[in-house]
Amino acid sequence: MIKCICINDKYKPKEIPQSYWVEEGKQYHVVAIYHMVQPGAILGVILQEITLDENCAPYECFSIRRFGFYEEDLQALAELIKASEGFQEFDPMKLIEEEIGELLEV
Repeated sequence: MIKCICINDKYKPKEIPQSYWVEEGKQYHVVAIYHMVQPGAILGVILQEITLDENCAPYECFSIRRFGFYEEDLQALAELIKASEGFQEFDPMKLIEEEIGELLEV
C-alpha cells in the first residue's frame, strides 16, 4: 500500500454517491493502479478505504491526479505501476512525472 493525500475532491461525477467520494486533505492508501480509458487520464488508483462498486458505474477507480504522494513512496509507486496490467511497456517514473498531482513534504 502506498500513502497518498487527496488534494482535489472537486467535480465529483454525479454517478458516484457522496458516501463513496474522497475528501480533500484526507490520507488514503493506493492498493492498485488501473488503466483509465477516459480521455485525458491514463492512471487511476484503487484505494483501500473506498471501493467503487456497481453504485458508481461506470467509474471503477479515482484519477491519480486527485492525490499527492510522498517523495519517499515514489519508488514503491513506480513498482506498483510496472506490476499492473497494461503498463509493462511504459516507463513508470515518466508516468508518475506526467500524472501525479504533487509531491508532499514529509
